[in-house]
Amino acid sequence: MSMIGPNTYVSEVLDGKTMEQALQEIEKMRKELRCQKRKMENGPDPNQCMTDVSPDMLIDFYRFALEYARSYMESKGWELPPTEEELADIKFNERLDHLQALNLIYGDTERGGEQRIVSFSGNTIHVSAVPYGDTKVSDVSKYPIQDREGFILELKELHMGEWKKTYRNTKDPDGLPWKLQLRFTDDTLAEYSGKGKFPFSFNAFLLLMDVDPIGEGPQELIYV
Repeated sequence: MSMIGPNTYVSEVLDGKTMEQALQEIEKMRKELRCQKRKMENGPDPNQCMTDVSPDMLIDFYRFALEYARSYMESKGWELPPTEEELADIKFNERLDHLQALNLIYGDTERGGEQRIVSFSGNTIHVSAVPYGDTKVSDVSKYPIQDREGFILELKELHMGEWKKTYRNTKDPDGLPWKLQLRFTDDTLAEYSGKGKFPFSFNAFLLLMDVDPIGEGPQELIYV
């Protein structure tokens, strides 16, 4: 798909088509979105989704265009059923409204890293950092987001409901390890982990957590 503005996607791609044709076009875009997410996680594939545009920009474009497509379908009285992945993301974002604490362990003894802990008191956010292998906890007073509401909104933009539970780079057994645990007010947990491989939006997650990537870090960095 050529790059057009998300707001012109409807007029240039969907307008004038039957419901079945419109659904086919939207499915093409969903397929490209999935392809770009794989590209972020696995690195460039010369046989798939070839484009000079960085995958993170394309992912943002496809998500915005999907919102315009959804509104267009509703205006026509046509149904656009969400995919299983989209439903999982919607449900996870609803859970994020009940987030109690977040614990990220990133790195190892040899390459460094840290444990970053986020908790809340009302709308106040508390952030602490523990350098890997250390026991001293330091408060992060200059954390970029100062309230719970803003932090949750940023988390929702990462579409963590589309993450896999585990990520392993079979070609790099010594890849950088990481682990993330989210605890909710009903005492349920969501846990993710990986070694040498990361979710498509992990680099944005590290930025949100104010954590510097180690080495090459997530695959996204090769597109920066």
